[in-house]
Amino acid sequence: MSSSVSATGIDTVEDARESNDLIIQCCLAFFAYLLLGYVFFNFTEGWGLLDCVYFSVAMMLTLGISDLTPSTENSRAFTAFFALAGFAVASALIGTLAHKWFHRQASCIYAAKSEHAADRRMLSCACISTDLPIEALKGHHKLLPSRQR
Repeated sequence: MSSSVSATGIDTVEDARESNDLIIQCCLAFFAYLLLGYVFFNFTEGWGLLDCVYFSVAMMLTLGISDLTPSTENSRAFTAFFALAGFAVASALIGTLAHKWFHRQASCIYAAKSEHAADRRMLSCACISTDLPIEALKGHHKLLPSRQR
């Protein structure tokens, strides 16, 4: 009962579910970060929703390069830690999504090499997210671990 492949072998359906749960958790952390930014900066700086979200995303992705600046010392102190937390949230979200995408590509390559009909069906599902034709993946068996060749 395999659904995907890793460098160490075939993963189970439970591993795929855990990966999806991790993506959901990262997305929830992202939205919680935006909500925290909105609540804090709306209360302390009097900014509107759009300004708060804009500033929060700027803190998260650029570590502070923004045209908005906090005016009070308490806001500046909070912003220093808020930016670091945002960088961690963004890194976790981007890393998790990238891992999921590369894991899906490994599954596609494994299925292209497989002789089993069930794995060939998995190939058609896994390759939907790529621009590569299925035939282009068949010769990439060198990317798989040696025990799967």
